[in-house]
Amino acid sequence: MLGIYVRLSQVDDSSNSIENQLRQGKEFAKSKNLEYKVYDEGQGLSGGLGEEGRPMLNSLLNDVRNDIITSIWVRDQSRLERKTLLYLTIIDLCQEKEVKLFYGDKFVDVDNDEEMLPSNIISLVNQMNRRKQGRLTKKAINDNFKESKSHGILPYGFTSDENRKLIINGAEAAIVKRIYAMSLSGIGTSKIAEILNSEDVSTRYNSMQGTIKIVDKHSKRVTVKKKSDIKWSGNTIRNIIRNPAYKGERRSRIKTGLQHYPCPAIFEENYWADVNVNLHENSNNSGKFVEHKYLLKGLIRCGKCGRNYYGRTRVNKKDNFYMCSSKRIKTENCGNRSINIGVIEDLIWTTFVENGTMLEVIKNHFKQSKEDNTINELTESKEQLQKDLAEVNKTFKRLIDLALSGTFTDEELKPKKKEITTAKNDIELKIKRIDESLNSLLSSESQISDMEADLARINNITFEQKRELLKRYLCDVMVRFRDDLNRFYVGGEYFVEIGFNMPNIDSFIYVLSRNYKERTIMPKPEGHEVGTIYLNRDIFDYYKLK
Repeated sequence: MLGIYVRLSQVDDSSNSIENQLRQGKEFAKSKNLEYKVYDEGQGLSGGLGEEGRPMLNSLLNDVRNDIITSIWVRDQSRLERKTLLYLTIIDLCQEKEVKLFYGDKFVDVDNDEEMLPSNIISLVNQMNRRKQGRLTKKAINDNFKESKSHGILPYGFTSDENRKLIINGAEAAIVKRIYAMSLSGIGTSKIAEILNSEDVSTRYNSMQGTIKIVDKHSKRVTVKKKSDIKWSGNTIRNIIRNPAYKGERRSRIKTGLQHYPCPAIFEENYWADVNVNLHENSNNSGKFVEHKYLLKGLIRCGKCGRNYYGRTRVNKKDNFYMCSSKRIKTENCGNRSINIGVIEDLIWTTFVENGTMLEVIKNHFKQSKEDNTINELTESKEQLQKDLAEVNKTFKRLIDLALSGTFTDEELKPKKKEITTAKNDIELKIKRIDESLNSLLSSESQISDMEADLARINNITFEQKRELLKRYLCDVMVRFRDDLNRFYVGGEYFVEIGFNMPNIDSFIYVLSRNYKERTIMPKPEGHEVGTIYLNRDIFDYYKLK
């Protein structure tokens, strides 16, 4: 079996996207008539991490050790590693297990010393560049700290003068003093955040322009928020309390160890220590830690405000719900109702996955697409967009010629340039989405085959493997409770919308009664084609659920 390993670091460009890597890997497997298993590391993990820092690489290498995987495919060597020790480990394992290694379409003969020489050199260069960049970054930080200069986003309560020297921001320092005083008096970090938000106290980001990308640590979903909308949170408060900068000490870790540099202090060292000891003791009084496993962690979201749902369970099951994270901040509570963990997990795993509904939805999607001649329609749309893009590029070239000839100044042409650039980006994005849809439709048979193989094993997999399977095929589970409709059940109903990790596939919607005793698949609205069980998000507008 072929193991297809894909990874995207934070600095990669769009051409290295997970989708492109997967498409190329599957095309390679098809060209070689090989069964395959995908090991998707996702986005954000560095190639400099070892095997222990990359769970999917660890899974791949363990499958090699257990003789499950006999060939490995990666788009290029840098996807696999940027650390020489790991590289040598992988090569030794391939030699020991007689595993074939492919970088793209190129077969790497791990037993041929002459052929391996370029790969060995590339590994050394990759590691050298990674370490060099890391050293330069750390040196810049360390030099700035030595000179008491600002670097990056400063801690709340500090600013810099015209020489970039760190100084105390009086208004923000007053808030920091309030935070420490409240914490020492026994008020929790989340409650402190709630108080500051209720008083509309500005965060560090609120004075900044633009947006910030927030990456969900579970689903890796990227949410873009205006910096002006960022609120205080318990974690932000906790980080302020723990930061030694407030007692006049900045820390920088370099090769020789942790270095300490002086900076303006807001608190006496003894007071800072008292607040931190108190914070630690409060955490120790939270009772015995009990680990609870949540199958939908990172997948389930609020259908009203869009925030993540988080699990809350006690040993006695008194509280056993997924609830909207907005409830953690009193002033932000969207009011959406929580849902019982056992009910929603059983609905998704047993009813939707085990009973074959998910597979049926996918098959219906591809079948309907073929009957509707979707591939030809997408191809025609792409050809038209490519023509539009060519025209936009011609217009852009003419604009450059006008600037070079001096007919118009750069300032005069600036609005037109922005308009053309926006149009170009929009067209390119539409082409990219069409390509993703075409790739999905053209590989429909292999996708169905993969799903059937995964579902055939579900009775003998671990909890973590169950969660991994759900994330492989689903992008989110949206929960919305309405008690003002009573369209299906008296007393209110939950609408559970299941979205897929496949382009252009309609979401699937269940309706649950308030007491969970009844459930149904939401019917299609009047005038829509019947006979298929998958549904489009437009149905929410029809039933006025938004």
